[in-house]
Amino acid sequence: MATKGSKTRERILTEAERLVYARGYSGTPVDDIIAATGLTKGAFFYHFKTKQDLALSLLKRFWQRDVEIFGDLAKRARDLGDDPLQPALIFFRLFEETVKTTPEMPLKCLFASYLYEGEQFDDTIHDYIRTSFGEWKAIFLDILEPVFADRKPAIDVTAEDLAEMIMKLIEGAFVFAQATDDRLALARASEHFRRHLQLVFPQ
Repeated sequence: MATKGSKTRERILTEAERLVYARGYSGTPVDDIIAATGLTKGAFFYHFKTKQDLALSLLKRFWQRDVEIFGDLAKRARDLGDDPLQPALIFFRLFEETVKTTPEMPLKCLFASYLYEGEQFDDTIHDYIRTSFGEWKAIFLDILEPVFADRKPAIDVTAEDLAEMIMKLIEGAFVFAQATDDRLALARASEHFRRHLQLVFPQ
């Protein structure tokens, strides 16, 4: 059961994330976050010693949600697929369905938002982003490498190439979705990658 303190911390993070998505990190003063939560400065600084501390906590929370989503989709895909290619294809189809059926999913990526304002952050946050991208790549490699071990690709490409490709497609889709207010851009990017995967490994 969540404690009063953990609920307050989560409330701060939720309001801070909403404001950072709307205004950017540099455009979101701590005073505005405090006003949005209705808390006192003392309550805010009890949970977050500095704004950088809050920024890192937001990033960790954002990444943990993604890890849980991808982990769940990967498990479901493995349970549904027989050979290594089928779970990979199912994984991306499940991801597309998740995007389409989650209207509250933001059109922005917090990693990208932070990178656009990179000068606002210290090395701790930049290192965390770099490490998280490595972990994200490892998630896709865990899905794609068994396919390469099972069959030969039709073109000269590696699992690492494809893992980086889908990461770039997803990040680019976030930018496109934000610019065009197109909530399905992310799902379409995944769909195009899934079709590409079928061409790389024709059945």
